[in-house]
Amino acid sequence: MIGIVILAHNHLHRVESLARYLAGQSCAVVIHIDKTASAEAADGLIAALASIPNIAFSERHHCEWGRFSLVEAALTASRQLLDSFPEATHVALISGSCLPIRPITELAAHLAEEPEADHIESVLVEQDGWVRDGLSAERFTLYFPFSFQRHRRIFDRFVDLQRKLKVRRQMPEGLSPHIGLQWWCLSRGTLQRIFDDPLLPAYKRFFKLTWIPDESFFQTLARKHSRHIINRPLTFVTFDNQGKPFTFYDDHLDLLTKCDNFFVRKIWPGADKLYEELLDPSRKSPDPATRSSDPMLKAVTRSVNLRSRGRPGLINQNRYTSRWYEQVFATARPYYVFDGFDRLFPRFLEGLRESEGLEMHGHLYAADKVEFIGDAQVFAGNLIASPPHRDYRPDQFLVNLVWGRRQILQGFLHDFGPSIRLRRHILRDPNAQIVRIAEGWMLAAYLHSRSQPDMEAVFFGLFRSERENLTKGFEEWDLKADILEIPLLALLNRPLRTARSIQTVLPPDTDIAPALSHIAVPEGFPEFLERMASEGFDIPEMEPLLAALRRQQKSDGFDPAKQIRRI
Repeated sequence: MIGIVILAHNHLHRVESLARYLAGQSCAVVIHIDKTASAEAADGLIAALASIPNIAFSERHHCEWGRFSLVEAALTASRQLLDSFPEATHVALISGSCLPIRPITELAAHLAEEPEADHIESVLVEQDGWVRDGLSAERFTLYFPFSFQRHRRIFDRFVDLQRKLKVRRQMPEGLSPHIGLQWWCLSRGTLQRIFDDPLLPAYKRFFKLTWIPDESFFQTLARKHSRHIINRPLTFVTFDNQGKPFTFYDDHLDLLTKCDNFFVRKIWPGADKLYEELLDPSRKSPDPATRSSDPMLKAVTRSVNLRSRGRPGLINQNRYTSRWYEQVFATARPYYVFDGFDRLFPRFLEGLRESEGLEMHGHLYAADKVEFIGDAQVFAGNLIASPPHRDYRPDQFLVNLVWGRRQILQGFLHDFGPSIRLRRHILRDPNAQIVRIAEGWMLAAYLHSRSQPDMEAVFFGLFRSERENLTKGFEEWDLKADILEIPLLALLNRPLRTARSIQTVLPPDTDIAPALSHIAVPEGFPEFLERMASEGFDIPEMEPLLAALRRQQKSDGFDPAKQIRRI
């Protein structure tokens, strides 16, 4: 006979179903009802199970997480089980939120293979790696008389004081500190030797002042009294990044039934399908060849990562990405950024909009406006065409833009010069597909200078931005964006080759030909460059660039549409 101790504190109707199933499988069941449960609920459970001979109830304790009361409840219930059911060969400790994964007959056969083996996670505290957040070795070396939940501030200050005073408690003689999962299955012989140990009262006094003793009391004493420990618990439990047990729901059923453990914790009390399926006495176990806990562990890991890191493009204020935390991409999917093309190609934006596969905005970050596609004033995700709202968090504006229309690819025109913050954000985003004319900033300087009386000052400001900030960003930052940078001279001298290179990075359904159907060098631009060069500005390949610009101005314009469509 297998003995089962159930520690219950809430949702007692689920505990009733669990106990009925276990008793029906010839298990001896002892239930400990936490004193935090109401007397009415406890009396109702006792009355509901009173007619079942192999179910008993132990003395109730007021249990609190992290305190010795949980160990006291397990000790009381285990002692009663050994005394009340002398035919029980093993005792398994589970919670009221556990369910059996595999039939009890398989558990009985498994325990019969090694009758004296104890299935308990028990490792030296120095070697333990599953303490996610909190104290490890100091659980045993410091004193913990205060409740972590009710007196958190006093708890923390007392720990700090002991560290300053270099307090170091000594383990009782004959024990070495071990730690492990709270849920275990011990043989009758091991449990009996623990209860018969004359030093048990001293051990209990020591562990009453340790931190989370339910993860160390039985794990430590089992090392003293067990004849054979299998360092693997029978209950499948996994924890999130904060050390809290992962909760399982109805949609986990297929993965759970294939786990090679015998119990699982912790089950959501509203998981009707799990309770119905896993507590069905006629349920058959899957083929042993398909049994593995790895798929479930992978699913839990994915879920924990989504919870702790967010998902690409969906980031709240508590986990906003920064230069120090970039495990998660800021945007939900790839997007395209075109820099400088609309200054040379009058039909660039219109031409891209004629193609399928890419939703093209205008200048989303223009100084005085937000150019959504279709001149929309409100875009998907309730983004409004308001420069003040956009400029409050320009990077978050882009994140929300991509997320709001994540079903399709988007693109926009952009000048990388003005906003260093946004520039850094885009250049470090692996989803950014950047296509830019390297010297497009020169055209921007000229176009701005037309409305500025101090032309030289305008050009100098953009020149400094390009050389000191923009070029540095593209060369020295931790770049993750995919960048296609096209020299202006190459664009003028080899337009067809340039068009082909651009076409290779665009979506398959997007035709670049209409966008590059006409090239127009602004009137006066070559003279502007000459004037700036005479003022001492170093412009690379100045002479060939001027010759190409003048040649292009004299031509009828570049119209490569027919040739490009053959690519």
